[in-house]
Amino acid sequence: MKKRLLSLLLCLCVVAGLFAGLSVTAYADDGDTWVYTVQQGDYLSKICADHKIDFNANREWIVNTNKLKNPNILSVGQTLVLPKEGKVLKYVAPTTTTTTTPTATTTGTVVTPTTTTTTYTGGASTIQYTLKSGDTVLKVCQTLGIDFHKNYDWITTVNNITNYNNLKVGRVLTLPAPGTTPALNTATPTTTTGTVTTGTAVATTGTTLAGDTVQYYLIDYVVKSGDTLYNICNYYGANSATVQSLNGITNAARLTVGQKLSIPSMSAPTSGTYTKVIAHKVVSGDTVDALCRTYGISYAANANKISALNNNINLAAIKVGQTLLFPVSGSAGGSGGGSSVVPGQGGSVTPGAAGNTYYTLNKTGSVNGTYSLTVNGQSVNGAVNNQTVHVVATPDHYYSLDKITVTRTSNGANIPVDANNNFVMPASDVQIVVTFKYDETKTPHNIINYENSQLSVTPVVNGYTNYQAEPGQSVSLIFDKLPSGKVISKIMVSTVKPNSLEEVINNKINSNYLVSVSSNFTFSMPAYNVYVTVVLKDA
Repeated sequence: MKKRLLSLLLCLCVVAGLFAGLSVTAYADDGDTWVYTVQQGDYLSKICADHKIDFNANREWIVNTNKLKNPNILSVGQTLVLPKEGKVLKYVAPTTTTTTTPTATTTGTVVTPTTTTTTYTGGASTIQYTLKSGDTVLKVCQTLGIDFHKNYDWITTVNNITNYNNLKVGRVLTLPAPGTTPALNTATPTTTTGTVTTGTAVATTGTTLAGDTVQYYLIDYVVKSGDTLYNICNYYGANSATVQSLNGITNAARLTVGQKLSIPSMSAPTSGTYTKVIAHKVVSGDTVDALCRTYGISYAANANKISALNNNINLAAIKVGQTLLFPVSGSAGGSGGGSSVVPGQGGSVTPGAAGNTYYTLNKTGSVNGTYSLTVNGQSVNGAVNNQTVHVVATPDHYYSLDKITVTRTSNGANIPVDANNNFVMPASDVQIVVTFKYDETKTPHNIINYENSQLSVTPVVNGYTNYQAEPGQSVSLIFDKLPSGKVISKIMVSTVKPNSLEEVINNKINSNYLVSVSSNFTFSMPAYNVYVTVVLKDA
C-alpha cells in the first residue's frame, strides 16, 4: 500500500512538473505583471531592486515588452510593464504561419474569394486582459505598449465590439501582444465570367457634413532625384516636422526616390491627386470611427494620420464642440493656383486664387514638452502676413513653460510674443522655439512617519496608498488599529523632523513649520517633505 501511494505521489509530481514547464509564455498574463510609473531619480535596475525583481533574468523581457530603445534612459511619468516579485519572464519573438485555401472554380455571377488565414505561433501573439474600473481600451493598450490605432480593426473584430464606450468591468478582451500587428483574415475577389467586375473594391469618397470646411490640402508628392525634405517643404510652404509626422519619417536626411509623401499646402493642385483636410465640429453621437465611414476612409489605415493632423489627441475621447481634421479624398482641377517656385530654389507658395502669400512656421523640436500652432483655433503650418498665430504649449509632468522665441528666418530679427502666447505673422518665414523649465512646485515630496510616533499612519493620495504627493494634493491619513484603552490625543504634520516626542507633546515645534490638519485627518501637501507624528492618551 505504501509503495502504491509513493508511486501515485511520484506521478503527480511529474505531471505537475510538466504543467509548470508549459506555463512559461513570451508575454505574461495579467496575473504575472503590474504597471509602474517612473519617478524622479529612477533607473531600471534600481526599480527592479526596490521591488525584488530579478533584473538580469528579466532584462530582455522588460526591454522588448516596453519597447525601450535605450534602457538607461527613462522619463518621469513613463509607465512600465514589469514582472511581479519573484517572476522570471522570457521574451519570445512572434512567428507566423500562413495557409491558403484553394480557389473554387465557378461560373456565372458568383465570386468565390481566396481566403488567406494567418495563424500566430510562439505563445506571444495575443494576451488576455480583464477590464477594471476606469479602464478604456486605448488606455490599456498604451499601458501595455500595444498600438491601438494600427490594431483597431483587429481588436474590434476579434472582440466583437460595437461600442467602445459601453464595455463593462470584468469583460475579458483578446489583445495583440505588445509590438505585434496581427492581420485579419482577408478575402480578395477573383475574376469570373458574367457581370462581376474584375479587380479589388475601392472605397468611394464619402459625403461631407453640414458645416464642414476645407482647411488646407495634402498634396501627393513623389520624391525625385536631388530632392531634400527642406526643399520640398519650402516649396509647398509646409512645416518639416509636420511632414515628418504625417509620413512617419524618422530620418529627414534619408528620402528615397519614388517615395510618396503627403505635403500640407494652402492651395489645391491643378493636376494630380491630393487630399482635402476637412474641419468637422463634433456633435453628440460622433465617434472618429463613424466619421471615417461617413467620409469614406478607413479608420485603421488613417488613424496615425488623423492623430498627427489633430496634434496627437486621444481619438477615443473626443468631445462635443471640438474641431477635428480629417483627410478626405478630393479630385484635381480645383480653384487653387500653382506655385511660381520649384524645389531647390527657395521661396513660399503663392496660391493663385487667394492672392495671399502663406509663409512657413518652422518649429524647432522642444524638450520636456510639446507645442502646436493655431490660427483662429485651427492647427496650421503656415500663415498670411498680419494673421495672429497662437502658440499652444503643453509641458511634460513636473515642467512649465519657460519662454517662446519667434524670429524671422531670413535675418534673425525678433518677433514680439504677447502674454497670451500670440504673435503677428510678418511677411516672412519665421522660426519658433519653445523651451520648458523644471517646476519645483510640481515635484512630489515624501510623507514620512516619525519613528517615535506612538501610532503609524498610511497616507492616501487620490484613493491610493502613496508616500509621496505633489504640492497642493490632498493627503488623507489612515490609522493602524488603536491599542486597547488608548485614543488619539494629537496629530502633528511638520516640515521639520521633531527632535523628540516630548517636543511634540509640549508644542515646542515652531508654528511656521506646521501643516494644518483637518478634523477628518487630511492636509494639503506643501512643497517640502513632511513628518507625521501621532500622540496617544488613555481613553
